[in-house]
Amino acid sequence: MISESRALDDAWVNGVISVDGSGIKIDPLVSFEARRRLKYAIKSDSEIKKAVQDSLRLDPRVSAFSPDVTVDDGVVFLDGIVANLKAKTSAEQDAKNIVSVWQVNNYLKVRPKVQPTDAEMTTQLKRPC
Repeated sequence: MISESRALDDAWVNGVISVDGSGIKIDPLVSFEARRRLKYAIKSDSEIKKAVQDSLRLDPRVSAFSPDVTVDDGVVFLDGIVANLKAKTSAEQDAKNIVSVWQVNNYLKVRPKVQPTDAEMTTQLKRPC
């Protein structure tokens, strides 16, 4: 059962400056039929693969590298080569955010085209996404 405090907590996401909960009404007696029957949507492996590929293509941190995506029973396998660690971790997070994905195995290899200096690597790691 959802509570007013939980609804207010869920409203706080990146970029939110304030939340007004004065209009929230929680009806604990809502009929069972009105509730969602399945907690998770079930998608086929081909639908998951297309969704992951679309997500990776739309992410500017990953799109230049075109990782290979394989899906088996809701488990996503990422393979290929990316130029930096941020692209590798972003690709994994993008895949985890897809509905019906149960697990992500990230086999992406980081191979920079030019070896960065220690100072450049530190700057890249500290830079926000």
